[in-house]
Amino acid sequence: MNRSALRLIQAALLAIGVSIIPIATVSACSCAMTELDEAVMSADLAIIGTAVSAEPAGGGEIGEMQLTTWDVSQSRDDIDTDVLEILSAKDNGANCGITFGTDERWLVLAYPGERGLETNGCMQNRRLDGSDPEMEAALASMLPSVTIADDDAATDVEIPVPVIVVAAVGLLIAAVSVLAFRRGAA
Repeated sequence: MNRSALRLIQAALLAIGVSIIPIATVSACSCAMTELDEAVMSADLAIIGTAVSAEPAGGGEIGEMQLTTWDVSQSRDDIDTDVLEILSAKDNGANCGITFGTDERWLVLAYPGERGLETNGCMQNRRLDGSDPEMEAALASMLPSVTIADDDAATDVEIPVPVIVVAAVGLLIAAVSVLAFRRGAA
């Protein structure tokens, strides 16, 4: 066998051997991006809040999970609390995760998952740190401030003052009519 044929066979065997052996496992995230306003309107939950705590929450399909507790200041939807817990995968650079730090203010878009509310890096969550005031103003107009109804106030019935005045005048006219038009005893 001549030398060039032998070198060609050796190169082919080397190429096959290198391609068979995995060097490293690679993950990649691919998100279908939408416009921010469309993402806010189509999300199951859209809030603006400050992260109060971020605790480890075990493993998930795409990596280590964290449970972030949010102090909600604004919400697109009526919610009955101003504190929410939202689960997310920690960002490792390639897993579509997102990492929230405590005392950070964010726009968070979430959906109901198997373990409660969840979000990920494809949901167009945005950190609100004042670097884009135009975007933050647009978000403020889409998400009104959260007002939690006080349970005592919700059970009290409030009657407007004009209704009370009309009712009192009606009772006064009825009483005067009864006195004025009563018949004497026969």
